[in-house]
Amino acid sequence: NKNALLKTTAGKRFKAEQEIKEMNNSEKALKALVDKLMKASQNKDSKKKITSTNTRKNNLPWPVNGKIVLNYGKNKHPDLSTNVISNGIKIKAQDNSTIKAVEEGTVIFAGEFRSYGNMIILDHKGVFFSFYCQLNKFLVKENQIVSRQQEIAKVGSGENSILYFEIRQANIPENPLLWLKERK
Repeated sequence: NKNALLKTTAGKRFKAEQEIKEMNNSEKALKALVDKLMKASQNKDSKKKITSTNTRKNNLPWPVNGKIVLNYGKNKHPDLSTNVISNGIKIKAQDNSTIKAVEEGTVIFAGEFRSYGNMIILDHKGVFFSFYCQLNKFLVKENQIVSRQQEIAKVGSGENSILYFEIRQANIPENPLLWLKERK
């Protein structure tokens, strides 16, 4: 029994370490993708005027109703005695909930991306970007312009009813809770 338990524990640890490694690799790849998309967007519209974002902080609607199950920043890994860094938040929503854009923008990416799963990236006029990940169904396409609160995707059901949400400014992750309206 001890040997079986040791193998199971070692296997869980190995799997968790591989998961953390993949998450780190995915984060590096996502940063490179966003840099590429930002450059392409700037080349398309070199006259784009970037405005202050202070009016949007603490003023964006939530992308979906639900409970935060993973916070931005340092979080304890459930299987290892180590911390992992999250560049966004995870929101546990009701099964098949609809995801809405937090602000008007352009869909610059809609597809599967590494450990982020199905993902949509919205460019909000070059001021900031919002990321909607672990999606079940897309309701928009690349290059589509969306309005604030427009339905853009759906989450799945059960364990798959979680939205990973991230905001970046100048390709630097920021705490989404500083951008979203406070819940009452």
